[in-house]
Amino acid sequence: MSKRRKVIRDSNHLFQLVISAAIIFSGITLLRNSEIAASTPLYFLALAILFGSAWFIARLLLNVVTRRK
Repeated sequence: MSKRRKVIRDSNHLFQLVISAAIIFSGITLLRNSEIAASTPLYFLALAILFGSAWFIARLLLNVVTRRK
């Protein structure tokens, strides 16, 4: 039997997902309106950096929020 992983583990993880999704959505909107979108390799590189940095920022915010409790 295989065990299925839960996508959302708890409310803190949900907070992290929402924050990273908001950063990614706003970043994609900014990238779409820039000159980087004209070059496909640069666009994909910018998207990869955006996804990584959004997840990192969300992790930092989550650590700050959980320390205050």
